[in-house]
Amino acid sequence: MRIDIIVEDSGHELFIRPLIYRLAAERNIDVELRVLNAVGGRPKVLEESRRFVSLNEGLGQGLPDTLVVATDGNCVGFVQRRNEINSAVPRQVKELSVVAIPDPHIERWFLADPQAFQEVVGVAVTAPARKCDRTFYKNLLAKAVSDAGIISTLGGLEMASDIVTRMDVDQACRNDSSLNNFVRSFRGALARF
Repeated sequence: MRIDIIVEDSGHELFIRPLIYRLAAERNIDVELRVLNAVGGRPKVLEESRRFVSLNEGLGQGLPDTLVVATDGNCVGFVQRRNEINSAVPRQVKELSVVAIPDPHIERWFLADPQAFQEVVGVAVTAPARKCDRTFYKNLLAKAVSDAGIISTLGGLEMASDIVTRMDVDQACRNDSSLNNFVRSFRGALARF
């Protein structure tokens, strides 16, 4: 299964990439994953989404089986962000598209399964109720990693693959509705494949 992803930043890529591989492995599906963007924030995600079809044609590549587009919700909400993405994605790929909208920020997904987080990092942290402060979850993640005595150059983002590997995905989805939206939609894409 060929999957292209357009993500807002490296935090999204570091978390969503291993999650895609894990969910595909649940269905015994081999994945060829191509990251098209991992910098520039939401404006760049929307721009790359608009250019997606022409970029693929220019490279002589057909459309993927699935396109994942990821950007933070930033407390604007799932529906508004999904509508922004859907209006940017060309009609040829709308049916192939899955949105990943961590709300409010990707760092909250790192904390969605507190047991997995503790197993990986060595410190217990439970994400509190949604906070819209732009740096709240980023700081919470970085502090937990620091408190565990781990030297981190990415504020804990480099732990993503290990956290996803140990994560009880269904429990994490019960703990975070935005993660649930993505997992449910992506599992649907896998089932269609």
